[in-house]
Amino acid sequence: MEIMDARAFYEAKKRKLDQWLENTIAPYNRDCEHFEALLAGYAEEVLNGKKKRTISLPGGKFGFRKVPAKIDRDDAALLEYAETSAPEFVKVKKSVDWAELKKTCKTDGDHMVTADGEIVPGVTVTEQPDKFVCEVI
Repeated sequence: MEIMDARAFYEAKKRKLDQWLENTIAPYNRDCEHFEALLAGYAEEVLNGKKKRTISLPGGKFGFRKVPAKIDRDDAALLEYAETSAPEFVKVKKSVDWAELKKTCKTDGDHMVTADGEIVPGVTVTEQPDKFVCEVI
């Protein structure tokens, strides 16, 4: 029970410190957002119609960067289109049904062995130490 009380105590302290930190830095974050908005408006006005997208100052730079377009995909509809109209862009992926293969094999030292004694290539078995588990109810 003592471990539970200590954990609850430290979690409460952490929440209190996190709240204090949030309250302390919130005014600074608001100030930053305010000044960034003022600089963005100034930069937009000064750079409007110009090829240049950045304003350099002795203390740094500010300006605009091109952001790539966001593309949302419906994979099912896209696959259906590609299968009929552009089959060269359809990938076919082969893979091993690992769960089913594993059910039919056994481990023997460093190897995985089939029911008839054949070593499965490409598989290495490494025994792991027991894991300590502690559950709090």
